Amino acid sequence: MASNLQNILSGKNYIGIECFSINNEDRYAFLQVTRKKGSLEIARKEIFETEEQLTTEKTKLPVILIINNKYVLQKEVVGTDSNDKKLLHKGFPNIQLDDFYYEIWRTGSTSVIVICRKNYIDEKINTFSENFRVASVSLGLCSLATVTDFINTPSVTTNTHEIDLQKDEVSLNIYNGKPVVYDVNGLAVDTRWIIAFAGILSSILTIDKTSGSILTIKNILAEKFKQKAFFEKTLRFGMGLILVLLLINFLLFSHYFKKASEIDTVLSANKVEIERINELKKRISDKEEKLENFANNTSSKSSLVINKITSSVPGSIVLDKLIFHPVEKRIKEGEAIQPQDSIIIISGKVLSNQDFTNWISQIENLEEIKNVTITSFGKENNKTEFSLRADTK
Repeated sequence: MASNLQNILSGKNYIGIECFSINNEDRYAFLQVTRKKGSLEIARKEIFETEEQLTTEKTKLPVILIINNKYVLQKEVVGTDSNDKKLLHKGFPNIQLDDFYYEIWRTGSTSVIVICRKNYIDEKINTFSENFRVASVSLGLCSLATVTDFINTPSVTTNTHEIDLQKDEVSLNIYNGKPVVYDVNGLAVDTRWIIAFAGILSSILTIDKTSGSILTIKNILAEKFKQKAFFEKTLRFGMGLILVLLLINFLLFSHYFKKASEIDTVLSANKVEIERINELKKRISDKEEKLENFANNTSSKSSLVINKITSSVPGSIVLDKLIFHPVEKRIKEGEAIQPQDSIIIISGKVLSNQDFTNWISQIENLEEIKNVTITSFGKENNKTEFSLRADTK
């Protein structure tokens, strides 16, 4: 029953996104899989070079996020002790558990331990949640624990590693070869999307072959997704039911209105009722129009100015932070959040002062920008850092 409910809420389409690093640059393997009559089909696959490109694929479909980039550390250790902490300290003796999420893949006589800082994972999930509905998360190569049962090969290659599965153990090596196509129970899956597919498969089968603190976050994300999907589907069903009832009501009303047309008192009452219904429809229509206009104007204006600013950033400037409508003061419990409208805060590092000056001039010349103020500029830790404030019109 629980599995059927999850299938209804998740639908027939799933998105897997692997964030991996090549030469210290993040890349994104995007894979969409569709369920059809008990089988899986690949509907779409892409490799995006930037997060900005990826965000153009904004969707309400369930997204399984696998973080496998330079910020993730993974190590193979001998042993498959059922106690996570013993294995964790065997691989990373000096780790501070409060600062890291971890996931462990046990196979045969060895285990693969993957760790990543909590603040980075939380920030990554929050960033992705702005454009995607993250329903699950996994670290490093651990999602492969599900798919290896369906691949009859001695090794598996991914975007970053070659995993030797022989001798009842796992052995990790850095992968620099050519893509390989695997037969996963009759479905052809390329090396570049094997981890994204493994994440999707794990979510569809609703089984966890790994352990670790990341499972807590995975369960929270799954529950949030189910609640949101349940609310939306219930809302759509409710609106459909209301429309059907209104249609039935309209038909009945028309039928009896004709029969009672000769009775003046009934006719008057019906006219009043019709006017009330029309007034209510108009009020609903006006509110919907205002809400739609507000959402479209706010979204388009903010997206336009941010896109113009970020697209003009030269290569010698690295942005650390870009905040639109920053909070006016520190958030306190019980007090309303007060954002500073029409303000953009930007901070980062500068390699070329001339490029920085030219960039500031470009921002000031934007028609959406009223004023640009450099709030800080100077060296710290042998790096020139800056912070500026842009006031929009």
